[in-house]
Amino acid sequence: MPLDLSRVPVLIGAGQVTNREEDPLRAPDPFELMHQAARLATASFGEGVLRALTNVWMVHSLSLRHADPASRLAGSLGAASAETRCSGMGG
Repeated sequence: MPLDLSRVPVLIGAGQVTNREEDPLRAPDPFELMHQAARLATASFGEGVLRALTNVWMVHSLSLRHADPASRLAGSLGAASAETRCSGMGG
């Protein structure tokens, strides 16, 4: 059986944004931080790569109160048709 390369995940970059604001009223929204990190990760590829994402998976955040955060992030990146998944709570 031949290997189906259309389903092989490829990581194209990594981005990190650190927020040290202690005042929750002044701190950036968690989705904005994720959006910034995604843009940093793909900066050398251009805008089109975010719209072409096929998967948006994320670790569930205890501080983020949203029913479906991976779908919201995918939508904000222009990848609304991407498959989305969010891990369960863990520690």
